[in-house]
Amino acid sequence: MSKIDNDRERGDEATGEPWSGVLNFWRTIPAEAFDDATQAEVITFVRATTSTIPEWQRAISGDAEAAVGMVMHCKAPTSIGIKVDFPMTVLLSCAFDDPGAALMLSHKLRQMPLEARLRTKLATSWQVANLLSYPRAADTREKDKTFMRKNEKDTMTSALPVSAAKACLAAHDPMTVTLGSARPWPFKSEDSSPLAWWRTLPSEAFGEAQRLHLRTTLEQINVLHGDGDFAAALRGDPSAAIGVAFTLMPIEQMSLTSDIAMTALLRCARERNTAAALVLAQVLGLTDLGHSYATQLAASWLAYGRLRSDNPRKFSDAEAVLLAAFRERQRDGDDA
Repeated sequence: MSKIDNDRERGDEATGEPWSGVLNFWRTIPAEAFDDATQAEVITFVRATTSTIPEWQRAISGDAEAAVGMVMHCKAPTSIGIKVDFPMTVLLSCAFDDPGAALMLSHKLRQMPLEARLRTKLATSWQVANLLSYPRAADTREKDKTFMRKNEKDTMTSALPVSAAKACLAAHDPMTVTLGSARPWPFKSEDSSPLAWWRTLPSEAFGEAQRLHLRTTLEQINVLHGDGDFAAALRGDPSAAIGVAFTLMPIEQMSLTSDIAMTALLRCARERNTAAALVLAQVLGLTDLGHSYATQLAASWLAYGRLRSDNPRKFSDAEAVLLAAFRERQRDGDDA
């Protein structure tokens, strides 16, 4: 049983005690990769830890509010040791089931001195994953970690302001997707490959013909891939498609791999999987698509998912998180 004295003035290496590898999970593993066994390992470690400080006792016992309070006002560290790892691991143990803890974990990850690609991938995964509570592919199959490592990208670019996204949601029209104007949508399905539709066409542009064309395209590609999450995504498994999409974020530049993966996600979204629609909107709104319609595309899928969600309130909560993320990216772009 470990004991945390919580002396905030002490150095991280003061005790010389060998700390558990579980303490690294919060800064190395994305949300969708935590299966039941890994979650249990984290929770067991945290519950077995003792403390003499009441607020830490509550957090260790599973009080999400206490866990959030432990880290909420902490300054961004310049290095990571036990004084950072332990409270973040306690927060992680609560984030599996508590959306507030998951969002705080996402927020704090963005402040950590981690490699840029990893930091963004981890923060993004927690930003929406627990609001969705989608069945994780890791529960039924081993994660394809080689694919995950291979496809990490670096930076995300800014989207339009949140006010524009809200305007698009409010003024959504089946014939034109605009931001307060009557301009028709500039891209058509016949002008590009089906693998580019995810980044050029809004949700209402997909009729039965487009849906069947997507399905046929992915079935032809599927024969080129082996087992694992990528292949499952191509077969139409929403959990696998979501997991693969998270491994690609942030998408720095378009590639055949990203187009195939995102087309698999698009197919799941179009087949009324609202979690896939939400994640598709997330990727669209936080990626440089090479044109100025990213937020309109994202807004179209947010509207599509909300209308078809079994839990509109929960979907709206996740939607609000994404709109805030779009606004943050815009602000970062303006400050650059």
